[in-house]
Amino acid sequence: MARVEDKVPWSLKKGCNLLLVKLDQADGGWKFCLRLVNENHEPVTDYRIYLR
Repeated sequence: MARVEDKVPWSLKKGCNLLLVKLDQADGGWKFCLRLVNENHEPVTDYRIYLR
């Protein structure tokens, strides 16, 4: 598993939630990883991700 560099606490509302992510390509390729966990740091599994 990748190292966690940033943690952002936030609350999801029922329905659609928008997450804006900025990617920077300073040295070589780029990567992005998103992991959703609840207050107990357990994985959240009942969601869908749509990329636009």
